[in-house]
Amino acid sequence: LGMRDYLHEVFAHIFHRCPGLKYDILERLATAQVVQRIPTRLSFLKATLESMNAMFYSGSWQMELQKKNPKERILMMADVDVVYEMKSKVKNRKMVVTTHDVTYLETPQEARCQVCPPDQFCPSPPVVEVRREHSGLTRCVRGYGWQMFALGFMKGGSGKEIYEVADIVICHRSGD
Repeated sequence: LGMRDYLHEVFAHIFHRCPGLKYDILERLATAQVVQRIPTRLSFLKATLESMNAMFYSGSWQMELQKKNPKERILMMADVDVVYEMKSKVKNRKMVVTTHDVTYLETPQEARCQVCPPDQFCPSPPVVEVRREHSGLTRCVRGYGWQMFALGFMKGGSGKEIYEVADIVICHRSGD
C-alpha cells in the first residue's frame, strides 16, 4: 500500500467517525492545491469517496450480522472475483471475513436506488451465496502476485465421504 491508499483510509475513517466534518473536509480537498499549485485530482476524491462508502457498507453489514450473533465481527470486506470449488464460472462477489466464517455476498442484480446510499441496501439487501466456517479451513495458498489466493475447505462428514474443495479468489484491489 502506498501513501495515497493510506490517505483514502484515513479520510474514510474521519468521515465515518465525524460525519459533521465530512462536507467541510471534502470541500477543502476539492479546492486544495498541492505540489506546484496543481489542484487535487478528481481520481483521488473519487477513490476517497469509494473508501468511505465501503466503510459505511461494512458497518451496515456488521449490524446485520450482529442481529444473528452479537459476538461476530467483520475482520475484512473486499470486492472479489471467485470460482467456487473450482467448478463454477467466475463470479463477482463481496467477500466478508468474520470472526466465525468466510462469506461471499451476491449483490442484487436490479438497479440500485439512486437516492439512498449503498449502505442502506436499497431496494434489497445482498444475499449470502456461500458461507464457509473457519473450522473447515484446511489451507490458504497465495497465488502469483498479491491479489490471487485459494482457500481450501473440508466438506462432507456425518457418515458422508470427507473431501476438500478450493475456492479461487482474485481481489479487485491490490491492498485487499
